[in-house]
Amino acid sequence: MRLTRTLGLVAVTAGVTLSCSDIGPTEVTIADLAGTWSASKWEYKDDATGTVTFNAVSFGFSATITLQSGGSFSGSITVPPAPTASVAGTASIASGVFTITWAQDYNLGLLTLEQAVPLAFDFTLDPSGNLLTLFDEDSEWDFTPTNGEDNTEPASLTVQFTRS
Repeated sequence: MRLTRTLGLVAVTAGVTLSCSDIGPTEVTIADLAGTWSASKWEYKDDATGTVTFNAVSFGFSATITLQSGGSFSGSITVPPAPTASVAGTASIASGVFTITWAQDYNLGLLTLEQAVPLAFDFTLDPSGNLLTLFDEDSEWDFTPTNGEDNTEPASLTVQFTRS
């Protein structure tokens, strides 16, 4: 009887886990992501301890991107204290990796986006199709900025976009 209850609980748990899980990257196409997306989280976490975080959205960072079904996008990014910048480029998905290539270089003060350096992210899409989460385990951030010194440390980056 105990084994039956345990197996039943495992089956129910597995069913809930599968039905609530995100849509995997191999199942998503750029066309699935067409629409307007706004950043709700742009968080760096230090690799050294995994406890120090910096969520740029909490400090006024904003990004809104409109992605076309063919992969081109345009939008705006604000990185205070710099003014809002219009951005454009292309996005693609290959082998489960979401890649952004900028149309040109953008210097946004604390953030520089380079055309020659595409951004590649692992990603998930929630079942509703309205929350896109991008992951980069090989990022870096300056968690202790002092007098213009570069104190950049290895970090992971998690970016969440919500579809409007």
